[in-house]
Amino acid sequence: MNRLTVLVVALAIFSSFSLKAQIFINTGNPDLKDYVKQDSNAVIWDGGKNIPIPRNVPQDAPAAAQTAATPANHISTASKQDKPSNKQPVAKSNNADLNSINHPSVGHVNQAKAVSAPTAIVAKPKTNHIDKTNGDNQAIKNREDQQAAAASHKEPVPDYPSDAQVGHCYARCQAPNVYDLKEEVVVDKPASVKIETIPAVYETVMTTVVMVPEGKRIITIPAQYETVEENKLVAPASQKWVKTGTSKNCFSTNPKDCEIWELKQVDAVYQKVSRKVEVVPASVREEIIPAVTKEVPVQKIVKPGEQIKTEIPVTYKTIMKKVLVKKGGAYEWKEILCDQDITEGKINQIQEALVREGYDPGPVNNQMTESTKQSIIRFQKDKGLPVGNLNIETLKALGVN
Repeated sequence: MNRLTVLVVALAIFSSFSLKAQIFINTGNPDLKDYVKQDSNAVIWDGGKNIPIPRNVPQDAPAAAQTAATPANHISTASKQDKPSNKQPVAKSNNADLNSINHPSVGHVNQAKAVSAPTAIVAKPKTNHIDKTNGDNQAIKNREDQQAAAASHKEPVPDYPSDAQVGHCYARCQAPNVYDLKEEVVVDKPASVKIETIPAVYETVMTTVVMVPEGKRIITIPAQYETVEENKLVAPASQKWVKTGTSKNCFSTNPKDCEIWELKQVDAVYQKVSRKVEVVPASVREEIIPAVTKEVPVQKIVKPGEQIKTEIPVTYKTIMKKVLVKKGGAYEWKEILCDQDITEGKINQIQEALVREGYDPGPVNNQMTESTKQSIIRFQKDKGLPVGNLNIETLKALGVN
């Protein structure tokens, strides 16, 4: 009897008591104690081999369940200290842990619900103190995202796929978003104005440039003289009395009475002298000093520049818009590669295909390493493929037979 059968038997024993019990999986959430206080029948399971017994279940009833308890792929959550392990599992065999890539416990919680057994509730921690490598962070984040998606999914996942075929293997995978392409007319180029500048037209002409401007100067012309002679009056003409003698016919005994006086004209006395006479008076003359010029070439505008504005109307184009048809995130059954078919050669093909697609699976060593798993998950999300297992759709997309 394998572990899954024992687990089903144990859960059936729980359901026979028609009891309402809750088993909380310890994820490091500090609120778990509050949940337990609110429900006196709830217990906390730390992920050990033995599942704890709810308080309202008789001690002899779940004995089989205690011995059967640990599922093959139980949910891996954070420890009590809320510190995830830094060690990544490395596949030492061809199929070790391959089909549990980022998968929430492959249905153990859902099977418990199906048989009305005690409910296993995953209480997500408020904080997740992860200070590890990028691979650790991505792996833990992917597991938490899928656990949250599974818990919030309203429609329960069937216990088994409805269209299963004998000899094929199946597992629950997270469904991708489904998109459809829809035509949409959008603006290709908005309306605008094109401005074309036409430069001015010039020609070269010779022009006279004044180097030194025109000036004036004043010239003084001195006076002209000549020497002339002239008589200078020394004594003016005059009259004087001249005693000419004694009158012989004087009868006076006084000699004075017998004197004869004659009034005579005395000519003026002149002296010859020389002097300069101004012939031409002094004067001034204004003289013009011509300007100094030079012939130089100059650019002359023939036609001025201008701007021509042209209005360009808006143009449209038709594009294919990606429209979400169906929201992903729910879990559904998908056909996967059976464990016995996952050989080292098959893993090698997958790793080489990931490299061709531009993903880094780590060293191509025929081993399903954590880097290879994370590359497969990134490939599935990028291509819109079911996420969580090495499903047939992913192999076809990678070109692996």
